[in-house]
Amino acid sequence: MKLMTLAEAIGRHVADGACVALEGFTHLIPFAAGHEIIRQGRRDLHLVRMTPDIVYDQLIGMGCARRLTFSWGGNPGVGSLHRLRDAVEHGWPAPLELDEHTHAGIAAAFCAGAARLPFGVLRGYLGTDLAEANPGVRSVECPFTGERLAAVPAINPDVTSSTRSGRTGRATSRSRASSARSARPRSRPARSSLPSRRSSTSCRRR
Repeated sequence: MKLMTLAEAIGRHVADGACVALEGFTHLIPFAAGHEIIRQGRRDLHLVRMTPDIVYDQLIGMGCARRLTFSWGGNPGVGSLHRLRDAVEHGWPAPLELDEHTHAGIAAAFCAGAARLPFGVLRGYLGTDLAEANPGVRSVECPFTGERLAAVPAINPDVTSSTRSGRTGRATSRSRASSARSARPRSRPARSSLPSRRSSTSCRRR
């Protein structure tokens, strides 16, 4: 586990074409990490987030994204994500590939990745048309009961980023980036960080 500035962490661990999950809600959304990715001009990213909101709209609008895996696109406070719509409907500033799921589907995919399993299983999707729109949603038969269950491919981001509130000394924003396979962390990591190869945690002075 290594302490470094946010700029250093993004520069070292987020490469063009990487799969990046910036998770967190309300005051814990890692805006600083998203803005640093924009500042460093990353391109062709596969973005993953349960509820992509303004920070992902900004990343898409700045041409950073190639693909979006998500479960609900919008912001409860401001409504539709206009750059997301531009990318999907008009291919501007670049075409965007969509991989749409439910919240439960994304959670199952994260859990499967954390367990190093190839896919997650859940009761969902079946009987809806979302599976028709997303070829990544399949079904499997339970070997014990014969029940048909939905299956989603595991999500293993290259990098995850989350925000923790707290004091960090003189710096108002520090990043802790480390391999997910390094020494056991002192605190329990966010669920979305478990399947990733690298995780970044930004802390701020309260």
